[in-house]
Amino acid sequence: MRASVAGDAMPSQGRWILLSERGRIAWDRRAAVALIGIGAVTGFLAGLLGVGGGFVIVPSLRRLSGLSMHSVIATSLLTVALTSAGAVTHTLLQGVQIPWQQAAPFVLGALGGMLAGRKLAPRIAGPRLQQGFAVLMVVVALGLGGHALTLF
Repeated sequence: MRASVAGDAMPSQGRWILLSERGRIAWDRRAAVALIGIGAVTGFLAGLLGVGGGFVIVPSLRRLSGLSMHSVIATSLLTVALTSAGAVTHTLLQGVQIPWQQAAPFVLGALGGMLAGRKLAPRIAGPRLQQGFAVLMVVVALGLGGHALTLF
């Protein structure tokens, strides 16, 4: 992942995950520990609560690294895609039939949305993307809280 437009990258001082001069992760022990920790927490919460990886990966990478918001989102999407591919592969190897008739429209919609987002993202400044993500998190949290309250 590369650093993005001026004003979007965060300084690396005091961060667990440092960046090289080219804006890429400088791999060292601290970076590996931080990334493994982020992955473990993400996987645990996804398995326990079913939350999307982006809700943990994005704020964690933003906090612990100097990566731009665009790079953080791209990393999050790649992580979710690889995890999903692994889950589908595991499911197929277990002999489970995937209901492709129901899954295909969802997958096609997700791919279409991803392509549209990819075209739009370069036109939005990193801080605005971060604010939009924060608003989305609040809306989802309120919706989950409201749903949980109706269960009682």
